[in-house]
Amino acid sequence: MIGQTLGHYRILEKVAAGGMGVVYRAYDEQLERDVALKVLPSGTLTDNSSRRQFRKEALALGKLSHPNIETIYEFDTQDGIDFLVMEYVPGNTLAERLGSGALPEKEVVALGIQIAAALEQAHERGIVHRDLKPRNIAITERGQAKVLDFGLAKLLPKVNEVTAADTLTDTQAGAGTLPYMPPEQLQGESVDARADIYTIGAVLYEMATDRRAFPEELPSRVINSILHHPPVPPRALNSRISPELERIILKCLDKDPGRRFQSAKELSVDLRRLGETTPNKMATPAPRPSIWKRIPTPAKYAVAVLLTIAVALIGQDFQSWRVRRMALIRPQSVFANQGWILIAAPENLTDQPLFDETLGEGLTLALQQSHYLNVFPRARIIDTLGRMQKKNVARVDEVLGREICQRENVQVLLVSSIRSSGGRFQIIVRAEDPATGNLRFVESEQFTRKEELFDRVDHLAARTRKDLGESLAGIIENSRPLAKVTTGSLEALQLYSRAADLVAEGDPDKAQPLLQSALELDQDFAMAHRLLATIYLAAGNREKEVEHLTRAYELRSNVTDREQRLIEASYFSVQGQYERAVDSLLALVNLYPNDPDAQYELALAYLDSGNPADAEKYLRQVLKLNPFSSPAYDHLGRLLAKRNENAEAIQMYRQAANRGLQTPSLHWGLGLVLLGQGKVEEARGEFSQLQGAGKMYQNIGRLYLARTEIYEGNLTSAAERLDADIRWDQSQASKSAELLRRYLLACIFIDRGLFPQARRQLELILTAGEPEALQAEDLRRAGTLYARIGDVKSAESVLHKLQLLGSKLPSSFNKSCSQNLAGEVALAQGRFESAVELFSAAEAEYPRFASHEGLARAYQAQSDWNRAAAGWQKVLQDRGEILQDSFPADWVVAHLELGRVYRHLSDSAKAHGEYEEFLRTWKDADELPVRQQALQEWHQMTGEMYHP
Repeated sequence: MIGQTLGHYRILEKVAAGGMGVVYRAYDEQLERDVALKVLPSGTLTDNSSRRQFRKEALALGKLSHPNIETIYEFDTQDGIDFLVMEYVPGNTLAERLGSGALPEKEVVALGIQIAAALEQAHERGIVHRDLKPRNIAITERGQAKVLDFGLAKLLPKVNEVTAADTLTDTQAGAGTLPYMPPEQLQGESVDARADIYTIGAVLYEMATDRRAFPEELPSRVINSILHHPPVPPRALNSRISPELERIILKCLDKDPGRRFQSAKELSVDLRRLGETTPNKMATPAPRPSIWKRIPTPAKYAVAVLLTIAVALIGQDFQSWRVRRMALIRPQSVFANQGWILIAAPENLTDQPLFDETLGEGLTLALQQSHYLNVFPRARIIDTLGRMQKKNVARVDEVLGREICQRENVQVLLVSSIRSSGGRFQIIVRAEDPATGNLRFVESEQFTRKEELFDRVDHLAARTRKDLGESLAGIIENSRPLAKVTTGSLEALQLYSRAADLVAEGDPDKAQPLLQSALELDQDFAMAHRLLATIYLAAGNREKEVEHLTRAYELRSNVTDREQRLIEASYFSVQGQYERAVDSLLALVNLYPNDPDAQYELALAYLDSGNPADAEKYLRQVLKLNPFSSPAYDHLGRLLAKRNENAEAIQMYRQAANRGLQTPSLHWGLGLVLLGQGKVEEARGEFSQLQGAGKMYQNIGRLYLARTEIYEGNLTSAAERLDADIRWDQSQASKSAELLRRYLLACIFIDRGLFPQARRQLELILTAGEPEALQAEDLRRAGTLYARIGDVKSAESVLHKLQLLGSKLPSSFNKSCSQNLAGEVALAQGRFESAVELFSAAEAEYPRFASHEGLARAYQAQSDWNRAAAGWQKVLQDRGEILQDSFPADWVVAHLELGRVYRHLSDSAKAHGEYEEFLRTWKDADELPVRQQALQEWHQMTGEMYHP
């Protein structure tokens, strides 16, 4: 925003950033002075009503006038940006000053007096800061303290106006920074000015000792210490501190508000008295009870604990207990329906490595059952880390998780840990507001046996959902025990979690043996079967893919609703039952309307079902929900290329590149677009980029390099490449890639007039032993080529197999495959009318290039030249589909066939144009029979030899 103007404030430089906004130094062009301009995070104020309330409070706070308080000038909104204008205080913060170590006592006292004076002024006006910390205290070059961010505190009623009915709002209860929060605030009780007394005590402690009063690193431990343990006496850390300063600090930090200084003025008096006493005349205070003797009584402890923890004994055959409730902080704000949470990697503080992945995976799966919230998926975490230039991150901890949340606008960060003590395990789950770092709530569970983990996680997930605002009815309706929807084996779940991470990171080869080991531990682990099937799909091992998808489908009652829909969709798709896959995914999208992953899967199902319009709709919706979805860009670009909308496809890929997305699949799609534009060398360059991108993309790259050679008419070199790649496919058990290459190779042999070699490839396709569910397209292709070389008997035999398959697995796709092949058989037998009917029926059932080409050839065989011309024009419009999914030479030859039809229609100009396009595209092609025939026809038509 540097250089921009908000109102009459010109932004000069960024000064600081924190949870409540970014602070800039700006120039007030009206009053000609520097100011501090704090831009509030987007979404802090959601509507005009909240802005009016905030403005009202800001104006009231602006009346604070004290030399030790940063003055608020105004609050305004411009172009959706909310900002506060405050006094600009040059210098460093106290936090920066403490970077050099503890301060001398004289300076501690001097700064303490000024801070106390600032609080005294505010408290008299009924204002409690509630977030005092070293970062919110500026120190000018003259050593003057300025308390910052009173503009973000909440106005509280004056003490003498508080009634028994007065309570704080959830937002008020959630304000503050954990290490400096008083016990009563952690327990969700009403706070008054004495909360600031505690906080200034924490600041004084840090100034005097160079250490926080409660220095534990884990928030759960900090909370426990604030509630139940006294701080280490400051003089034990810094012997140069006077006993009187220690007394003042510890009195501020008393856990009982009634035993602290009762006002900032009272604290200020003691600090001034200490400041007036010279070191050599400083009186030794009378002995006081030690800090240990001033700890609240056990009874008081019990009361404090009971305010936040309800302990219940569970089970009668083992003596374990769990914390029923530890909602230390009320939710900051109402969590929006279908909002997002991110689960950071749990911290395992036990000696049990088994908990390393199982706790996090269990929480994720338990919370994913909710229809009220969305869990930020691991694939998007990996994608975000890539854009953050933080690849190969071992674990997403709290700090990194907060950064991801802020970048991706995730509303809640869920942080968890598991520890062991005295034979018990304890899980602590806490929710943070990533924008502010404030706690929303904390939940905890304890157990004695590791086998109880799933049960405890189920309870934690249910309470987490309730804390976020989900209804009890929704929780009950959409909660199934983890052991029922995953696996009863913790070891199997751990292996699955590691494998899922590897797949998300793009390393399926390492994931595969982990999943196989998980299934050895639990052969009924449905989720492991599905994930393993996706790995086999990418590897082209269709037999194993179908095997594991079928097993997952049989076990689908043992998974969550989300997983069940995904399993069903994958199972139906592999059978060609794309309409049923769409139905399953529509149900998933209805359950999770803001989940881009669900909409992405639905878009792919629509693509498979021959419905590109709805596929495009949902791909664009995915990019609205997740503008950094590389797969959505990839598929949308390829969809546009398939429709020959190459200019818009290029725009999509440029947009992806501008967003920093650089994935192999984008090179693949861009190559197809360039090939569709006739930019052959540029397309070849993009496909070549895939060679170093892993086995799957290397395979795709080599396949499309061969397709590019076919497009150019260089069939001999394409055949050599395909033959070499088939051997590689066989070594990798990549059956689908092998059969596709054999089909292309058979097409090449036919175009070169090598029919015996073509037959051999077709025999290998038909005897490959492919799973029945995947045979429809292979059968159609093989039968079509038999019919075109005049082997009607073999074509009819293949058609019979295809019809049997269609009766077992009825679907529009399978039916259209049968109708297309039946049309080819009719065409080869000279039954042209039947062929037209069959191809027309196939097109109506499932629109595709095969039907369009069949119709064009059938009309041409009937000498129905006008319909034949329209048919070949439609084939040429299928350019994108042919280049992506079929035999690229067919599109080039379609120009020749259309030219021949125009000759029969006596349209010499159009015929001349189509012949020229064919010969130009194949100017450097092999000496193929079809090219030789075209050259002869050109000479007959023009009386000249063709010269490119």
